[in-house]
Amino acid sequence: MKSAFRIAASCCCLAAVSVAAGATVSGVGFSQDPQTGRATITYSIDEPAIITVDVRTNRGDGVYASIGADKLRLISGEVNKFVTNVNSSVSASWPLNSSMPEQTIGAARVVVSAWSTNAPPDYMAINLIDTDVVRYYVSADAFPVPVTSDMYKTEWLVMRRIPATGVRWHMGYPNQNDHVVTLSEDYYIGIYEFTVGQWLRCGLVKISDTYVFANELLPASSTKYEFLRGTVGEGINWPATGHNVLADSPIDVFRTKFGMEVDLPTEAQWEYACRAGTGTETYNGCANSESLAATNGWYGLKSWNQMGSVGHFAPNPWGLYDMYGGMLEWCLDWYDANADLGQLETTDPKGVTSSPVDKRVQRSSGWNDVYTRLYSNFRANLAPGTAYATCGFRLVAPCRAPLKAK
Repeated sequence: MKSAFRIAASCCCLAAVSVAAGATVSGVGFSQDPQTGRATITYSIDEPAIITVDVRTNRGDGVYASIGADKLRLISGEVNKFVTNVNSSVSASWPLNSSMPEQTIGAARVVVSAWSTNAPPDYMAINLIDTDVVRYYVSADAFPVPVTSDMYKTEWLVMRRIPATGVRWHMGYPNQNDHVVTLSEDYYIGIYEFTVGQWLRCGLVKISDTYVFANELLPASSTKYEFLRGTVGEGINWPATGHNVLADSPIDVFRTKFGMEVDLPTEAQWEYACRAGTGTETYNGCANSESLAATNGWYGLKSWNQMGSVGHFAPNPWGLYDMYGGMLEWCLDWYDANADLGQLETTDPKGVTSSPVDKRVQRSSGWNDVYTRLYSNFRANLAPGTAYATCGFRLVAPCRAPLKAK
């Protein structure tokens, strides 16, 4: 017999929460069909906001704890999105589990939260097929299917909010205090390196001067910095010209399609996201070793298409995949050979270290690199008009929600 999580109406508390300044939630209502277990939650908002729903139970000590975002995967309606109409209703089906006896959740609290567009939830998912569809989730467990599903590597762009506002931290080698960075604001970053499938669904065919390969689950390869953003001769020169990009460049195409100012990350944004709050050489605190590298990223391969899908290895503590190995990822910054940020190496076909001139920073490490380069502050560099099969990228975006309500 299948079973359902049920909430006894007599034991149900209703709560409205405004997560940030903005909309006020009111009139929260709850009902549940005793036969099907299907729950309906109703609410009103006084101005547009992103809406999420949680169910919390009394642990017995007066403290309410969430039943888990994974229990609400099947929620549908005016939820996990930017809601523009008032007197909206949401509906959810509690997941059935045949291995458990039917149970009633007593002393439960149904919480409807409103998030302002300048303080959205931790995860944002942009549909690349129907680009009016953007979804927001409080955690990776809240997605309707696991984020490791192929659809989130090809048909959607999933981004994770990085808690960075006012954070003061040491960039580069661990235990060296001479390069202190303070980040000014939170930002979103792609949980995967941008893939061939995502590239194609944005209407792009060529990467640099080569055609992409057929495996849509691999990172987009052979990308030139200048091809992605534009050249200095065309008036595009970070940081002097800020986030300006050449019209109809790939990043300009992404901006038009997504409705937000995506770009490559700065070097500091990339390393901070990779470290996930850690200050050790690797984000899991282990010493850099070949056994560690073998479980964290693609390296030592003979060709790009020997890699498996993005997301093959476990993510870092902030849910970001392939931060070690796979592709050398372009960053916005010019490379400074005098910056004492770690191992300073240039990228060329033979892996020879040379003195860089007018090169852009690359982070992570390539699928053909040695395992000793799989650590958080490894740096490489390459002329922005050059690309090898190890060159890829991931996107960042401001922590502000696009106003799309579909």
